[in-house]
Amino acid sequence: MPSALQLVIAAGLFSLGGVVIGALLTTFTQLYLERKREQRAADRAKLLVAGELLHAQLVLRAASKGKYWPPVEEVDAFLPTSAWRENRSSLAGTVDEDLWNQLITAYALLGTDRARFVANGLPPQTPLPAEVAEGMKETSNDLGRLRRKLGGGGGWLDEIHDEFKPRVDRLKDDFKRRLDGLSDDDLKKDAVIARVKQEAEDLGQLSRRLGDDGAWSAEINDEIKRRLK
Repeated sequence: MPSALQLVIAAGLFSLGGVVIGALLTTFTQLYLERKREQRAADRAKLLVAGELLHAQLVLRAASKGKYWPPVEEVDAFLPTSAWRENRSSLAGTVDEDLWNQLITAYALLGTDRARFVANGLPPQTPLPAEVAEGMKETSNDLGRLRRKLGGGGGWLDEIHDEFKPRVDRLKDDFKRRLDGLSDDDLKKDAVIARVKQEAEDLGQLSRRLGDDGAWSAEINDEIKRRLK
C-alpha cells in the first residue's frame, strides 16, 4: 500500500506540475505575442508618420521654391496630419523622450501652417515673401531630420548641406582659434605639426563636399606655412 500511495501522490504532483508549467508557458507565450504585436504596431506607426513627414517636406520644399503663395483647396490633402493623430499612441513609449517632444512640437507647428494656408484668403498669383519661403524651407529641413530619426531614409543634398554646414563652420572656427593659440614652441614639435596638418586636411575635405571652392583650405595652409617659418 505505501508504494501504491506513493505512486498516486507522485502522479498527482506530476499532473499538478504539468498544469503549472502549462499555465506559465501560456502566460509567457501571451506576453511574448503581445510584445510582438506592440512592436509591429510601433514599427507601422513609425513608417506611417515618417511617410506623412515626407509628404509635408515635399509640399513645403516645392512651395518654398515658388514665386507665389500655393493655392490650397483641401488642407488635409495639402498638409495631412492624420497619420500622427491615428498612430501617436503606438509611438508613445517606443521612441525616446526627446524625439517624442520634437514630434509633438513639429506637428503643433504644422497645425499653425495648415491654419495659415487656409486662412490667408489671398488671391491667385500673390507673391510669396522671401522670408516666408525661407521659413518653409527651414521647416522642411526640420521635418526631414525627424523623419530620418524615425527611420524614414535619407535626404536631399541641399537639405544635408543646410544641416551640416553650420556645424562644419563651427569646427573650422574652433580649429582657427586653436591654431592661433599654439605657441612657437608648440609648432616645433613634429607631433603637433602633423596633427594640425591632418585636422586642416580633414576639415578642408568636409568643406569642399559642402560646396566650398577650396578658399578656406588655401587660407589655412598659408597660415600654417607662415607660422612654421
